[in-house]
Amino acid sequence: MSSRPRGGPQQAIAAVAAALTSSRDQAIALGAAAEAIAQAANASRVEIWGGVSSGSVVCEAVWSRGEATPVSRQAPADLEARPDLRAVFDGGDAVEWRAADDLPEAARALLETHSATRSLTLALRVGDQTGGAVTIVQTGPTAKTTTAERKRLALLSQLVAGAVHSAGAASTTGTATRRADALRAASRAVAGLVESDQAVGAVTQQVAALVGGRECRVRVYLRTDSGTYAEFPPPPADEGANGVDQERPNDLERQALEERRTVTAAAAQAIRLATPLLLRGAPLGFLTLIAARSRPLSPGEVQDIETLAQQICLTLDIARLRRSVQRLTTIDTLTGLKNREFLFERLTAEIARARRYQEPLSLILLDLDDFSSFNAAHGNREGNRLLRTAANLVKTSIRDRVDVACRYGGAQFALLFPNTPATAAGAGVVAERIRKSIDATQFHDDNDNRLAHVTVSLGVAGFPVHAEDAEDLVSLAAEALRAAKAAGKNRVGLYSLPR
Repeated sequence: MSSRPRGGPQQAIAAVAAALTSSRDQAIALGAAAEAIAQAANASRVEIWGGVSSGSVVCEAVWSRGEATPVSRQAPADLEARPDLRAVFDGGDAVEWRAADDLPEAARALLETHSATRSLTLALRVGDQTGGAVTIVQTGPTAKTTTAERKRLALLSQLVAGAVHSAGAASTTGTATRRADALRAASRAVAGLVESDQAVGAVTQQVAALVGGRECRVRVYLRTDSGTYAEFPPPPADEGANGVDQERPNDLERQALEERRTVTAAAAQAIRLATPLLLRGAPLGFLTLIAARSRPLSPGEVQDIETLAQQICLTLDIARLRRSVQRLTTIDTLTGLKNREFLFERLTAEIARARRYQEPLSLILLDLDDFSSFNAAHGNREGNRLLRTAANLVKTSIRDRVDVACRYGGAQFALLFPNTPATAAGAGVVAERIRKSIDATQFHDDNDNRLAHVTVSLGVAGFPVHAEDAEDLVSLAAEALRAAKAAGKNRVGLYSLPR
């Protein structure tokens, strides 16, 4: 058995987030982020582009393998030579160029300049605004980027969107240092705080700090599936009775949503503001502000609040992308089960939990007997059908939302059973149920012709009685599986400690 795969989406996200928060100098931070993205994508070059207030496209940072890393802003891009940038700044989501395709001259020139086989340029959006782009240049295979790869790269790229956006906003003429610092602090919070509720809370604190006054209350409300609005993050339980949460927007907030613009109102010694949260034209919710101060909000302050509100949209977009990436990168597309990477992440977490609460944990490895012979006799199509059917039989034999079923690789599956001892009366019962279920199933092809009889062998090991960590537990379950195979197949092997 091989050991746990190295790296993964979570490690890449953490690396890019750490790079973005490594320095208060945004040029240096963006340069570090470009390198982190390049490492995660195995890229030879990564360019981060921004759109400044004049509307030109400038290179904010670039990392190129074997070269020094420029971190200062460079000259504006020639959009005639870079139609990929022009496309995303005109509203496109992504442009992919592959050397194997029939490319325009400018595209082929870019690839040849960097001895690359493909490039992917992704739009960086904050709310409804395209504030930048990331170009990832790669060497090696020219295959088209998969959906999972593209979503993962989009997530990594989108993490830098807040920094690029705030850099452009802070460079606007007349922006005071305090306001620029608030924009940068908000972008660092979005990049560094992986949990969306923490990031939103950090941004609202910056809004309150900008407005000032004796008292400033800032709240964010998101639209629910029922059409009402709920405060996000939810208030503490002891605040619920104070009417902080609400179901429907008031007149000011409703006007902001309907007209999709910021609306302000002033009363004696108080100001109110509501601004919609828009993502790709869709209203996600709104930000509302009430401050006890006599001076009305200036146009510059309103603009800064809108910019910070866009950071909240970015936070929610990153959370959406993370959920999508997590699903794509943890699901085996053939069987619908969780995949090998997810197994090791969950197994490590479950061992920590079992150790903390002093509970048993069992792992079952199962392998379809003579699968290679089945494939040779009936073809890959029927082999894939067999794997899907076996996966469904496994899923119906375990506890929903408690036990975990993963495809380990090939014709092998791994099953994780929290709070279950690795004994004949514990996980052994489930293993035997699965064995009997597959043994009793008659497999047929599309023409209803009966195929070869299929059996399965299983190996069971447990924590803490057999192993103390994830890799040892997998290794011992594999040893029990090999013993079951050697004993004649179609049986369950329970690992036993050497005497």
